[in-house]
Amino acid sequence: PPVSVVIPLYRNLRFVRHQVAAFARDPMLRGSEIIMVLDSPEQRGEAEHLLRGICGLTDLPVTLALHGRNAGYATACNTGASLATAPALLQLNSDVIPDRAGWLTPLLARLASDPTIGCVGPKLMFDDGSLQHAGLYFARGPLDDWYNCHYFKGFPRYYPDANRPRFTPGVTGAAMLMRRAAWD
Repeated sequence: PPVSVVIPLYRNLRFVRHQVAAFARDPMLRGSEIIMVLDSPEQRGEAEHLLRGICGLTDLPVTLALHGRNAGYATACNTGASLATAPALLQLNSDVIPDRAGWLTPLLARLASDPTIGCVGPKLMFDDGSLQHAGLYFARGPLDDWYNCHYFKGFPRYYPDANRPRFTPGVTGAAMLMRRAAWD
């Protein structure tokens, strides 16, 4: 597969059905490896039942990795990456639902265009269509602590500066594509 998609799951499974259905409509994702890591073992039966149903309907294969205890987001990402076989890894939150097919292709092209790029990410939108993430930067707080700040958060979807590729100091882990070698 061209991409291994790693999706940590913890407690909230309500978006899984929508996410898998969106993946099933996208030829790029149909050819990719999808790995979900359940970090809430008490939901094993519910998650297996849900995936059996939606994957049966969509004919989309999904690997479900199970943790025996809640080990946290980073461990779930590492577990998924350890199972991945593709040359590119997409870390994706379970509540990120693609709004159209083909969204991953320009990200892969951008990553392939420049070997110095560590990772790339898409714009993420709130339910109301406003911008949630368009890259991030870091700022110091009043007690000399660091904060993640998001470019154009809350701006309209079509705000011109948010609709052009650009280098940013950070990419949100909610949707982050990188070469496997960079992950390793």
